[in-house]
Amino acid sequence: LFEARYTREDWPRLTTEVSYVFQQLTSEERKTCLIMGSDYTQTAVINFFGKEHGLPQALSFHGSYYTWIPDFQRGTTMITIGNTHLSDEYPVWIKNYKDLFDSVEVKSHVFCKYARDKQNTCFHIFVCRGSKYDSKDFKRIFKNRIYE
Repeated sequence: LFEARYTREDWPRLTTEVSYVFQQLTSEERKTCLIMGSDYTQTAVINFFGKEHGLPQALSFHGSYYTWIPDFQRGTTMITIGNTHLSDEYPVWIKNYKDLFDSVEVKSHVFCKYARDKQNTCFHIFVCRGSKYDSKDFKRIFKNRIYE
């Protein structure tokens, strides 16, 4: 597909932007920070391209990534990636993250002009500080949502 050929250009751009956000964290935050993709592809992209940027392994509660969640404690900082084009969906991402974290800060975005659909035209990058739950609780919360 036409869009599949050009979407490949978006993945290094997304990783570079996530790396930029990661470097803006304090040194203490970087030591324990996790990166959470909202879907399987975003997570795989960060894991594939992120090594050359010194990024930590990304996690996701989507698909089989659900089974590979690392242990983490309450209070963890995560860089999260949400994707949307529709303006009415944007506040939904923020609300959902605020249910999981003490604070949510919009840090950046990557526009994907050749995206395969409207849902994937823009990747938003958030810094979410102070997870309200540990890894076991996150798995419980997402248990029935892994294929959303």
